[in-house]
Amino acid sequence: MGEAGLEIRLDTKDAQAAIWKVIQHVNPNTITKLIGQEFLAWIDKNFRAQGIEEKWKPLSRNTIAGRRVGGGKGPIAAILQNTGKLKQSFVPGGSGNLFSQDDTHVTVGSGLIYASWHEEGTDPYTIQPSSKPYLVFPVAVQKRSAKGRFKKGFGQSWVKTKEVHHPGLPARHMLPSEKAATGMALGVIKGILAKATAK
Repeated sequence: MGEAGLEIRLDTKDAQAAIWKVIQHVNPNTITKLIGQEFLAWIDKNFRAQGIEEKWKPLSRNTIAGRRVGGGKGPIAAILQNTGKLKQSFVPGGSGNLFSQDDTHVTVGSGLIYASWHEEGTDPYTIQPSSKPYLVFPVAVQKRSAKGRFKKGFGQSWVKTKEVHHPGLPARHMLPSEKAATGMALGVIKGILAKATAK
């Protein structure tokens, strides 16, 4: 009885040629730049949706009462968009923007001091006047008729006090979660590889 044997032989020449073709069409700097653009587009949509992964907590009536009136554009109750400065701080070239990228890293974020307060939320805190003896600010009050009866809707009244005990800011995530960011990055890479292999 002769010797029995089983073998498989694989020629990797074509596979190596295909890999080399992909490498020639993939610039690492382009990958991180496209990932950064994907993150920025997501952040813009997140602001417009007022929370994609988790809806942002609505503004309190007192916060709305203190909003700018007649200045800027858009609805007065748009969350985290009273002046537009916070949203704009994520845009490359905007005040406080932290966008940077190289061949291996991409950073997207805001350098505004209060951005992290809104992203992570805060514990309750006390507000006291820094340069004047009193704090003066508007609060929401229920509208009343001339006879003193409550009407539908809320108006504005001014308060003068020496301190305010703020309940704290709720977390309103402006940045994508790690899971969402990873999914976007992989989507960009898959798209680049699909284009490269189709050439």
